[in-house]
Amino acid sequence: MTTVTYNLPAFWATALFYDDTSAFESYEDDKQFQNFCAYMLKEHGSSEPVSCSEERGFMKYHDATCFGVLACDVLEYTFIEGRGNPVTSAMVTLSHTMGGE
Repeated sequence: MTTVTYNLPAFWATALFYDDTSAFESYEDDKQFQNFCAYMLKEHGSSEPVSCSEERGFMKYHDATCFGVLACDVLEYTFIEGRGNPVTSAMVTLSHTMGGE
């Protein structure tokens, strides 16, 4: 079993674990999250984490910076490569509604 870890926004936790993006404040938040999920699916075969750290920390540069997310509180999320059900992930829903791949 191969795992990967990413420092990602703490406010993404509900979206990553429960496919619930209702807490996002803007279309831009949705788009950034969608782009990350598409990247994870392509690179690792899953966009669903299996765990995350309990303590958050503020980071200016984190693993979602390249998707346009500014400095924020982050958690360390762990993903198992090739696991999860990408067919039901939030990425698929957002991809269809926002015209992504």
